[in-house]
Amino acid sequence: MSLQTAADVPLLITSENASTERRITPSWTIGQLKAKLEAVTGIPPLSQKLSMKHGGQNVAIEAVDEENTQLASFPLTPYAEIHVSLMFGDRDLRGFARRNGRCVIQGTNDVSQHVREAAPSRTFCRHRK
Repeated sequence: MSLQTAADVPLLITSENASTERRITPSWTIGQLKAKLEAVTGIPPLSQKLSMKHGGQNVAIEAVDEENTQLASFPLTPYAEIHVSLMFGDRDLRGFARRNGRCVIQGTNDVSQHVREAAPSRTFCRHRK
């Protein structure tokens, strides 16, 4: 008897810094996907928030145990979009942007509570606690 694995699913991966098509294996865990997406987005796995557009709604790709939860437990449809956003603690920093090399919250000019954090070939905003 042979074990069959589900075929790879082509998905669109988007972030503030990148947009690309990737083939995802449904047997991967969320943790494995996040590790692979770091090279694409520049966002470390522990700082990633994943959401997928499915049926006109955003479905969070998250679990208590991301190292053992397979992607097959989510509605993976060909060419669905997975958006990767930057998290800090329990906050989604999707609304943060850089303005003149300084971090700001979009729609404001407040830079007092933000610092720059260098990452390989990219700069990300990080909110102070």
